Amino acid sequence: MLSRFLSSAIVVVAPALVYTMPATVARESVPAPVTSIGQVKDVSRNDPYYEALRSLIEQYQLNLTYADGTFRGNQALTRADFVVYLHQVLENLEVLPLSNAHSLPAATAQARDIQPTDFYYEALQELVENYGLTFNLIQGEFRPRRAITKGEATRYLYQVFGYPEGSMNNVLSLRRGEFVIELYQALRRLERPSEVTESNVPNSGF
Repeated sequence: MLSRFLSSAIVVVAPALVYTMPATVARESVPAPVTSIGQVKDVSRNDPYYEALRSLIEQYQLNLTYADGTFRGNQALTRADFVVYLHQVLENLEVLPLSNAHSLPAATAQARDIQPTDFYYEALQELVENYGLTFNLIQGEFRPRRAITKGEATRYLYQVFGYPEGSMNNVLSLRRGEFVIELYQALRRLERPSEVTESNVPNSGF
């Protein structure tokens, strides 16, 4: 079960001296109800992440596209979208929450730029408070629009799936196409570890 790998706590990097409550963070567009890779407008079989994206959409039933039917694989993945997608994985795999991972709602309240009306709020709250994931805060803020780094994504996937993959110190932004490859590899290793080799899975370039 995935839950045996989950750790706890939310990490505050540094406090901020002055803070003004931000406006609600709205998603650029509501995800489209895509159930087949053929419905995604901006991908082709030549894309390195094509098979990973196809599997995540068709096999794992993840909602990874925008309302206009695009995936935007070369675009940087935001921290907000990362938590939404990771939460989808845990929900779809029916991973049970940890008991008393965090007191509610204390953990989410530590991030001062988060509001209950933000589109990612519920996903972040459950990942932190129910599943015990650790998300770094920057000067007391979650900063949802900020691109997640490859190192951050590696660290969070390690918390969930329990294996190191790539450098946790990589500060380069993670592109959406790279993310789906890493997520696909993680799920493959979880389900069929003996079948996953470097030759039969796509390479994200981490």
